[in-house]
Amino acid sequence: MLRNKAFTKVSRGGKLRMVVREQYFRTDLWCGSVLCTKCQQAQGTAVLESGVPHYLVLDTNVVLHQIDLLQNPTLTNVIIPKTVMEEVTHQSQQVAERLRTIIADPARHFFVFQNENKRETCVERLPGESPNDRNDRAIRVAAKWYAGHLVGVMGVILLTNDAGCLAKAKEEEMHCMTVHEYIRGLTDHPELVDILVEQSTPHSEAAEKGPGKFRYPDYKSAPDIAAGLKRGVYYQGPLHLGRRNIWEGFVHVEGLESDVLLPDREALNRSINGDTVVVELLPKEAWTVPSRFIKAMGDKAEKDTEAKRTSSLDSDHVMPTGKVVGILKHNWKPLVGSLELNVKRLDKHQYLLFEPLDPLIPRIKIKTRQADVLYDKRIVVSIDSWDRSSKYPSGHYVRTLGKIGDKDVESEALLIQHEVPYHPFSESVLSCLPSEGTEWKATPAVLANRMDLRSLNICSIDPPGCTDIDDALHCDPLPNGNYRVGVHIADVSHFVLPETPLDEEAISRGTTVYLCDRRIDMLPKLLGEDLCSLKSNVDRLAFSVIWELTPEGKIVTTEFGKSIIHSKASLTYEQAQLRVDDSRMKDPISVSVRALNDISKHLRKTRMDQGALTLASPEVRFQRDRETQDPIDVELYEHRETNHLVEEFMLLANISVAEKIFAHYPAFAMLRRHPTPAPQNFTSLIKAASLLDVTLDVTSSKTLAESLDKSNVGIIDPYLDELLRIMTTRCMTQAVYFSSGSLPFEEFYHYGLAAPIYTHFTSPIRRYPDVIVHRLLAAALGISPLHNALEKDFMQKLSNGLNYRHKMAQGAQRGSVALHTLIFFKDRVVEQDAYVIRVKANGFIVLVPRYGIEGVVYVTPQTKGDNKDKGQTSSVFQHDDEMQTLSYRGTVLFKVFDRIKVRISVDRTNPHRPQLLLECISPPLAQLLQLARESRPLPAELLRVDPPKPSICKEAEEEEELEDIAAVTLATTNGKTDGAATASTAVVATTAMEVEGKGKEKVEALKDEEEEEEKEEMKKEEEEQDVAMDTTTNTATPPTARTTVKSPVSRKRKKAAIKDEAATKQPSPNNNTNSNNTSKNAKKKRNSKAKAAAPATSTPTPTPTPTPASTPTKTTTPTTKPAAKKRKVADTANTITTNSNSAPSPVAGPTTGGKNQRKKQNNKTPSNNNNNNNNKQGKG
Repeated sequence: MLRNKAFTKVSRGGKLRMVVREQYFRTDLWCGSVLCTKCQQAQGTAVLESGVPHYLVLDTNVVLHQIDLLQNPTLTNVIIPKTVMEEVTHQSQQVAERLRTIIADPARHFFVFQNENKRETCVERLPGESPNDRNDRAIRVAAKWYAGHLVGVMGVILLTNDAGCLAKAKEEEMHCMTVHEYIRGLTDHPELVDILVEQSTPHSEAAEKGPGKFRYPDYKSAPDIAAGLKRGVYYQGPLHLGRRNIWEGFVHVEGLESDVLLPDREALNRSINGDTVVVELLPKEAWTVPSRFIKAMGDKAEKDTEAKRTSSLDSDHVMPTGKVVGILKHNWKPLVGSLELNVKRLDKHQYLLFEPLDPLIPRIKIKTRQADVLYDKRIVVSIDSWDRSSKYPSGHYVRTLGKIGDKDVESEALLIQHEVPYHPFSESVLSCLPSEGTEWKATPAVLANRMDLRSLNICSIDPPGCTDIDDALHCDPLPNGNYRVGVHIADVSHFVLPETPLDEEAISRGTTVYLCDRRIDMLPKLLGEDLCSLKSNVDRLAFSVIWELTPEGKIVTTEFGKSIIHSKASLTYEQAQLRVDDSRMKDPISVSVRALNDISKHLRKTRMDQGALTLASPEVRFQRDRETQDPIDVELYEHRETNHLVEEFMLLANISVAEKIFAHYPAFAMLRRHPTPAPQNFTSLIKAASLLDVTLDVTSSKTLAESLDKSNVGIIDPYLDELLRIMTTRCMTQAVYFSSGSLPFEEFYHYGLAAPIYTHFTSPIRRYPDVIVHRLLAAALGISPLHNALEKDFMQKLSNGLNYRHKMAQGAQRGSVALHTLIFFKDRVVEQDAYVIRVKANGFIVLVPRYGIEGVVYVTPQTKGDNKDKGQTSSVFQHDDEMQTLSYRGTVLFKVFDRIKVRISVDRTNPHRPQLLLECISPPLAQLLQLARESRPLPAELLRVDPPKPSICKEAEEEEELEDIAAVTLATTNGKTDGAATASTAVVATTAMEVEGKGKEKVEALKDEEEEEEKEEMKKEEEEQDVAMDTTTNTATPPTARTTVKSPVSRKRKKAAIKDEAATKQPSPNNNTNSNNTSKNAKKKRNSKAKAAAPATSTPTPTPTPTPASTPTKTTTPTTKPAAKKRKVADTANTITTNSNSAPSPVAGPTTGGKNQRKKQNNKTPSNNNNNNNNKQGKG
């Protein structure tokens, strides 16, 4: 049967168009029940079971509001009319996706009934009938048809919470009830009552009226909001709450130069982080500034913010200020947390407060009968509503994860909190995999149109333990002096075909998520770890990009194509680095890796010259106990030259592919952009950098990169250069995927890479955007047809979803690091150097480089673990928000970039939510606060010493250089010397000659003084170094030369070198101003001296008379002792080593002295590190 429906529609251009819709009605659509004998159904395809008391038919209201209940496995054999499915999809994509997941589970027996296409159940809209009433009638007709169709065989119950629909169903004498009546009747499952979403909260507005009751403003009506948005009176955008103040929000509005500030609880008006809100701007005279305080949950914190905000009004920082007048889309996702401890019932209705783990979500009141059982459990709760008369949103209990503190439970909580799909792959997904399993081989038909590259010397370079190998490389010299270089990427698109369950699952996951102790794969392991992974010594399908490159990295030609490869080696970064450093290794792979490394340096230099940024972020990895898998040590991740090698060629491949697919599909190529950050993003950083006499030019990425490279902060403290780059990174916007047809070409620009066009092509095993790019490239090359769904609107919608998945994955990964850091410190109290990165009125935020920890040090009185007091402020210190300082009586106590010492421990005051506690012990903050409260002056000895002077930092750097040299020379005794060791030996010999040239009397005096102070400890170290020196030089090294390995002498030599350099720049030898030369330049000078002097190491030069100024004092000795202790303790896995007298080890990046620091880390290879895949994400 065919029915036509015609109507007119006004187009965007104002023209009338006739729309004709055809609807086909069928009589052969079946009911899905195994008990049915009337329908024409395929054998074995029944969904609804026998042996159950009844079937349930649900209406739209029940599905939308009770989806958590429907996910409970107790409810089975449920009929979902197509009418309901369409309404749910239209109203909530999130709920629709969850419903599809339930339907896809064969154990749940959920059946979608095609009532709209079945002749007996289709209904037409009656004159004057609303669409909602028509749909309610269609659902009743479907339920009534089932009751008659299965009469005498199976009962059918209609569940609806719509009062009108329920009344009409009863009039028609149907078996119907509300979902609440049905669940309360299931006496065998009383726990289901807690999962029910209440239709109306007991806290009615009438009950809340009265003096002193808090009331939120009413929302505007939908017509008013639509009209206001059209007139430009209202604005819409996503809400983001402040990381350090959850009662302050910011709304990004397209077209406005600045975000809109929502300064308090009333302005937020019941919106939560991630909501899409409608805001109304206040009059300009009511605009204000962001809070100067670090706040946490609690009413008092919010009130204090208001009390202080108006008094700190500054016209330079005033932001457009507004209030929420409506919410277009709620971000009400499942939340993980626990019941609040020691809290009384809120009222006679037995409501309790639930505290989410997400600090940006307010507490939620829930009603439960299981309070005594749930107090020590991690539970999942969903928000149902938020009445204007209630301080808290109302929600309901969903399920229990497990006991609080259990590592597996906390990890699962992270996955739920960040909406990471972690369920096992379904049978329908696994059925898409090759039936041969691990025995799959490429057939001749598959190889017919592929390049056969199996003879090439291809290798992969990845973190240790990596199993999902996306990429491999090769490099062959050409007769004309150029190179043929190839990047080969796993051909995932050969196995993941469009519109299959496997493809849909990959879209829903979006990316592989790397936690510290596990990996949540985007693809099943058969593909990710085997058939697609470019492992060595097996044939694998690949998508290759091959260039002819000059030795300087200039592209001559580019070739794309699908291929089959046979990797000759699977190298780790460290193994590849050894091949780069040891020129004696002449095998084809080593020669290829060295050539790739040389070219990559030119590629990197070219990018930097174009304005690419060298930024930084602290990356840590954990060594874990083999039995418990608990972290036993924390290290900063080390970047080698080979990391940059792989990165450069992945970037080059991504750019080349982006240009290719955009040329063929300019309307819907999937690309990646890094929007240029707004200048105001850098305002605070520019002012903070001025404290270090660094001027940042943020006109472009190139000027910013040049400003960072020219800064001499590494002379003041080796870590400051790294810290400055970390803080610069935080001023950036997030890079995002987008469809090329949605933006003009000028906005394609990738700011961080200084690339006009960019995409992701090189990691299809772990990123779904790369799979799409592979399909586009294959279509552009004519290898396979373009899929019909790949068009502009689809691509932009897909890009938005993938951006969200990527963001959530990053949040889960950071949360996993935080969880394992907390476990690591649970039985430890550690004192470590930290750096101030932001100053607020009631505290300052610090970064601890050794552990990558960022946290708050409060300067206000508070009780441990009591968030309610953290909003209190004290007037004893004066806060300068402009210069980011805290002062007392004109003396600056804390400012950005200050190095302090903190004590790190775990605060267990709230056992449901333990957290790291950072206490400033140097300077002694507690004593300073006590004296300030008593209005007493602060003694000079309590105040912090100024940052280390250049000579001190250079001494520490030289000490580590010589420790590295000693380690290298010791290695030569075992026959492990390579090119780097040979160069280091030359430096040792030169150093010996320089000390010899300063006079034997001076050296012997130094030696005697050191031996008196260090005794047996230094004597043992000297003996080890003597053996190393004798073995390396093969000469009779004079006793005076051997002493050069010891730190006090090296520090003094370093001081002399610094003074010599300063004398060439400044007229006064006593001037203490910082030298304009960086420590990197100083190293080059020392190395040039070493090369010149190396041939004459066995011939001492005439020694000048020593001067008193060059004699070391006893104050240099403590610097050596902690270093020696550190070397001894480094081999003990369960011991945390600290060195309070030396500069902290910089993290990977372009810091002064970082190269030697990284060499030192090479000797600390973890014995059992299972989270190496975290670092795989740095490629491309």
